[in-house]
Parts: sequence; structure tokens; C-alpha cells
Amino acid sequence: MIRKSFSHTKTLVAGLAAALLAGSAFAQFVSGSNGEDGELLVASNMTLPLQDDGVHEYTTITIEAGATLTISPNANNTPVFFLASGPIVVNGTINVAGANGLQPSNTAPSVPGNEADGGAGGYAGGLGALPVPLGGDGIATSGQGPGGGLASLSIGATIGRAGNGGSHRAAGGIGSGSEQPAAPTYGDPLLQTLRGGSGGAGSNYQATQEGTRSSGGGGGGGGAILLASSDSITIDGIVDARGGNGGGGVFSDGGGSSGAGGGAGGAIRVVADTVSGTGQLLASGGAAGAGTSIGGAGGNGWIRIETFAVSGTLPANSRPGPLSGAPNPVVRPGDANLPSFRIVSIGGIDVPEPASGSLAAPDVIFTPQTPSTVTIVIETENIPDGAIINLRIPLETGEVLTVSTPPVVNDGTSVDVMIPNGFGVIYGSAEFNPTR
Repeated sequence: MIRKSFSHTKTLVAGLAAALLAGSAFAQFVSGSNGEDGELLVASNMTLPLQDDGVHEYTTITIEAGATLTISPNANNTPVFFLASGPIVVNGTINVAGANGLQPSNTAPSVPGNEADGGAGGYAGGLGALPVPLGGDGIATSGQGPGGGLASLSIGATIGRAGNGGSHRAAGGIGSGSEQPAAPTYGDPLLQTLRGGSGGAGSNYQATQEGTRSSGGGGGGGGAILLASSDSITIDGIVDARGGNGGGGVFSDGGGSSGAGGGAGGAIRVVADTVSGTGQLLASGGAAGAGTSIGGAGGNGWIRIETFAVSGTLPANSRPGPLSGAPNPVVRPGDANLPSFRIVSIGGIDVPEPASGSLAAPDVIFTPQTPSTVTIVIETENIPDGAIINLRIPLETGEVLTVSTPPVVNDGTSVDVMIPNGFGVIYGSAEFNPTR
């Protein structure tokens, strides 16, 4: 029996900050940390598991020179919220970067679970194709996330089709020979609704020639992190939320290879009364994978510095260049005023909360024998009537369905979508004009 499986990934809503914060002014920024996690002192390399809600509340945070703090994602892949009542000092490195796409070894890139991981709050890259002579179909998978780079729909006549880069603030590049368009951009310029970068697509491989042949996996998207201090922030080291590089293709004996797409850069928000330093904030996209056909580079992510006084070369050193403004309040996950929505059912089947958005363990499985129309029911909170919910549904075939709902009425809406057999993930964003 053909299974039709779909997962749902909930995303938060751009426009929140304008709706909540317009006209506000603050004499002193308060991070909101209650200090329950104590002092964070990182003197040597360490990995810190992210708490379930993504929020860590410290007294002070110090990353010493030469030390790297790597933050591992939690089960719900939430952004990182590092709040401190005292100073934050980064002389070493905070790492939420996406992983590089796998360099191929014939079969490994095409095995589900081998996708390059996104940083905490970011999205995984796509799988490289397994060529036909090795038992595959030569078709790669697209990157994950609302701006996941698209894989080509064909394997090419004489050379492979390279994967597209993931998008975030900027669109990812289009791989050589790919007929797929760049993925849409997304994000909230005030970074009140933090999201990481989307993954790059894996690369396809033409299967008409003999010899060793395999394709690279797409780079993972950079993660998303907030550093907020009620005192000051000094960064002479690095906060790294870059997208991972796309994997390269391998060829021999005349076989053409293709490179995968780079992951998109993530998001970094830094908030304190004073911000200083000579370090770097990095949220640039990952490099394109090499090959006879070159992959698309990942698009840049978002960086924002909010402070009353900034000194040093930190803004000039950062990539991409940061947006700036006075400190705005921290809106935590689950805040009662946070605009949000969730898909409550697909085709009459309830979606678990929280949804996993995982193809390995889909949130909804149903078994029609032919493509059919299903109803997607959406529940909203703190989103005004008249708002439109835009859904983007990448399928395992590389095709992408896009649909917009009717206007929200009484905290909900629904839409009918023709969905073919196969696997896919639903990503969504809300579109509305702030009322304040």
C-alpha cells in the first residue's frame, strides 16, 4: 500500500516586534534572567545541550580565549536564548554553525539520517543522490526549512545537476544545470521571532557513464542565538552561526560530478545597554559544493545589535553587516503575547503537539491510493482576523507546493490542498499588518 506521509514544522510570525514594541522606549535594558543557571564559565572546549525550551538564565557568561562552546540542539530544535543578569564576555567562540555537507563515499550521502545537521534552531541539508548503477535513482533531496534549497528534478544527460543553496535573509544560489528556482527568503528584521538558516540541496548525478560516481550532501543551515545582558556584552572572539558548506561530487573514468548547495546563514541577536569588542558575529551562507557542476552558495542570514552605546570594530568585522537599534525586550518562547499558529490536523488526522517536522518519523500518515485533496486546519493565537497563512510544502520528489489560506477568522483558518503520494514537510509563515 502506498503511504502518504507528511510532517509539519511550526514557525513563528514576522511582524511581531512592530506589533508589540512600536513607540516603546527604555532607559535601561533588562534581560529577564533570574540567574537560576548560575555562572557559565567556559575555559576549554565543551558541548552544552540546549534546554528543552531553549532558554538558559545565567548570572554571567564568560567564554575564555581559545575555548569553543558548541551548543547542541534540543529535541524541538528551538533557538538559543542566553540571558544574563551580569556581563557577557566572549573571548573564545560560541558555535551554532551548520554542519558541512557530506563528502560522498558512494552510498553514505543517500542514507536517511546522514543529512548535515543545522545548528541549534537551524535546518538540515538534503541528501546527495545515489546513482542508478549503484541502485539509486540519481535524484537528491532538497534542504530542510522554510527556505530549503531545491534539488534538481532530473539527473542530466551528460553531467549531474548541482544542488541549490538554502535561503534565509538572502536567497541561496542556483546550482549549475538546475532547473529549480531559488527558495524564498524569510525572517523578522527585529529578530523577535528567531529562526535559523535553511539547508542546501544535495546534488544529482548522471548515470550514463562508467566509473566511480557519487554526489555531495547539502550543507546544514546556521543556528539562531540571542545573547542578552542586563549589564554589558563584550565580544573579542566569535559567535558563529554560519551555514555549512555544500559537499562536492566525485567522479572518475569520464563520469560527470555535481556539487551540493551550501546551507543558509543563521541568526544572531545581541542586546545590552553597552556592546563592545573587536570580534566577529558570523551568519554568512555556506560555500557551494565543487564538481563538474558547481552547487549554489547558501544565502546570508540575519545579525542584529541592539544597544544604547557600541564601541570597537565588532559591527564592521561581522558578516553580513548587522542591523542596529536601541534595545527591545526579549520575547521568550511561549510568551502569552507571541503571535503563533499551529497545524492541528491534516486530512482529518490530528497533528501531535509539538510537531516534529521529521521525515524519519512523520507526524501524520495516511493511505490513499491516488493523489487526493486534503484539508489542512490551522489554529492561530494573537494573530488578527484577516491574516493570511502561507504554506510551503517541499516533496521528496523535489517539487514544491505553495498555497495561501483564506483570511484568519476567530483564531483559525483552513485550506484544501491537492497532495500526491509520497513524503513531504509543511512549513508556514503568517502575513499581516501590525495594529500598533
